[in-house]
Amino acid sequence: MFWIALPVFVVIAGCARKQTAAPIAAAPAVPSATEIARLHADKTRVVVALRLAQTNLPKFVRALRKPKPSQTQFAVKAGIFDGRRTQHVWLNDVTFDGKKFRGKLGNRVLGVKNAKLGDKVEVAPSGVSDWMYVENRKLIGGYTLRALRDGLSPQDKKSFDKSLPFVVS
Repeated sequence: MFWIALPVFVVIAGCARKQTAAPIAAAPAVPSATEIARLHADKTRVVVALRLAQTNLPKFVRALRKPKPSQTQFAVKAGIFDGRRTQHVWLNDVTFDGKKFRGKLGNRVLGVKNAKLGDKVEVAPSGVSDWMYVENRKLIGGYTLRALRDGLSPQDKKSFDKSLPFVVS
């Protein structure tokens, strides 16, 4: 069930779709204990990832303010809200003035009507749900990306890793 197509960044959460009415069908099977445990583990990993991103945000700010030649692809993730739905998206071309991060939406926005690829967005540090940069082709940060990756099957993880322009370790 590998559905993530990722040229550079991953879209996480908020991809709710409108559903049309369907004929009444038999009730779905009750999830197994293994499926319930997996879903709980996925949620736990994402919650831990969000906390790690906030805790380690000063590291990102230091690198962003004085990047080394080997450090590239600085980005922060933040929630975009249209009054009904929220989607967490990556912001590229990031700057930080000490109070707010500013950047451009770096991935397609799904399910949120008031934003599109390339829109300029600003977010307070408390609104950052993740951050990342690449140093010597190695991912630094990217906690939510790692959390999603950790939930993939070995085969999907291998495909996912091949799609990335950096190494996740």
